[in-house]
Amino acid sequence: MNPLLSRTPTAEPEVRTGPRPGTRAGEDGLLARVLFRVLPAVGVVLACLLLVAPWAALTARTEANFGPHVADYSITTDTTVTIDLGALGSVRMPATDILPFGLGVLIEVGEIPAESALGGTALDAVGEDVAAYATFFASPEAQFDIVARGLLIDALFRAVGAGLGLAALIGVVVVLRGPPDRSTPRSRRRLTVGLVSGTALACLLGVLLVPIQRPRPIEPNPGFAGTPLAGAEVTGRLSGVIDEAAGLVSGFIEDNDAFYDAATTALDTAWEDRPFEARWSSAAALVPPPDPRTGGHAGEVVTAVFGSDLHCNVGMARIVGEVAERTGADLYLDGGDITMTGTPAENYCVDALSHQLPDGLPRVFVKGNHDSLDTARHAADTGWTVLDNGVVEVAGLRIHGGADPRRTVFGSPAPVLETGETAQEFADRMADEACEADAAVTLIHDPRHALPALESGCARFALSGHWHRRVGPEPYAQGSRYVGSTTGGALADALTPGPLKMPAELTVLRFDADTGSPLDLQVVTVGMDAQVSFAPWQPVPPPGPWAAPEE
Repeated sequence: MNPLLSRTPTAEPEVRTGPRPGTRAGEDGLLARVLFRVLPAVGVVLACLLLVAPWAALTARTEANFGPHVADYSITTDTTVTIDLGALGSVRMPATDILPFGLGVLIEVGEIPAESALGGTALDAVGEDVAAYATFFASPEAQFDIVARGLLIDALFRAVGAGLGLAALIGVVVVLRGPPDRSTPRSRRRLTVGLVSGTALACLLGVLLVPIQRPRPIEPNPGFAGTPLAGAEVTGRLSGVIDEAAGLVSGFIEDNDAFYDAATTALDTAWEDRPFEARWSSAAALVPPPDPRTGGHAGEVVTAVFGSDLHCNVGMARIVGEVAERTGADLYLDGGDITMTGTPAENYCVDALSHQLPDGLPRVFVKGNHDSLDTARHAADTGWTVLDNGVVEVAGLRIHGGADPRRTVFGSPAPVLETGETAQEFADRMADEACEADAAVTLIHDPRHALPALESGCARFALSGHWHRRVGPEPYAQGSRYVGSTTGGALADALTPGPLKMPAELTVLRFDADTGSPLDLQVVTVGMDAQVSFAPWQPVPPPGPWAAPEE
């Protein structure tokens, strides 16, 4: 047989019409196909988010305090700040100076928490409420910040939820209809008309869902003339007593502003005349010498401002912020009792102090017995480092501490043990944790709770408040301690907000940047006459052993 005739016919060579897989052209083609499918979906999602944004912004709500009350805040479009007091009526004032685009705010005021009262007579409780109102209006900036942040977060959640929901609905409709027919010009025109109509309908729906209120005229109440509420209108039953209430609040605000304006001016003078720093005086040996191995700079320190027992005196928060700014502090330490009873309404006191501290300054907080676990949670949520039975490192310092197990409410016969521990159990546990923490500072609100840690030798330096009087710096047992007085000028059985009822103190401390050991401290005092003084720098004794002094 002829081999040429028996040869099997060969297959025709495969002709590829596209780029070969694995080549650069193939990868580019795959990417183009993916983008062709993904980008329209992304565009739909973004368009849906844009459509629902006005609705989300104008229906946003948040809960915050208003004076002594818990209140709901929401955005309106009537160019008015409306404070709805329920059966008592409402207070309305123009919003054009504080909100753009013709927006307004509705504040629905709720109850005053029962545990926020001082106890005693109803007049005592009313006095505290007036002080809370006045404190709010005397320093409203921090409250504006927290309300704005809450409204923004709620609006973002609403926009994302509604936008993704609308996009998902569109996706379901597209899947049910199947792939669009683009085979003829008429089909393409029909598809385009459908998309345009759907978009227009969605826009119309978005506009209809946006709540729009017409601006309402305001008839100012003459009782507010010359007060921060000038230009406001009062309606309902509240209008019959507003003149007296406005006078009380206005007088409190005027006294408060005048006192702390004078204290700020006095701080300017006292700052220029303050005593020389110990590291530049004959006590320069307090500062660690240069490292002979590296030739490092002498005197590198960590500067901290320490305050405790502010008890909602937001006027003193101005002085704390000024001292932190002027000293170039590396961190702020708070020994607790920022609030008076730890109610959610008093979270404003944390916000007011935070607002006065320099931006970006690290801040550490340990709960006191007049704070609550809610106070600590709020501080953590707003950027504070909260000591909660452990050790943290801030500005190069290892700091150990834990929340006071008690919560003391004015008028209650005994404190509540919020954490389920007794004071002795808490103190013993702090001592055990201090042995594992190897911390430079043990920050505990009540000095008595730090004693076991000092006696064991595991706490080198204990920092506390609570007693409303200064103790030390002094050697104690195996370490040393310092107890700061009240930064809020909190006198027993008296309302703290307003001009000082007793001298207020805060302390500037310096630590060795390498070892964390405390070097020295300086006490800043604000008197009841609004005068400010800086005490001489005092060295902090090194760890013991020492003979423990009698309490």
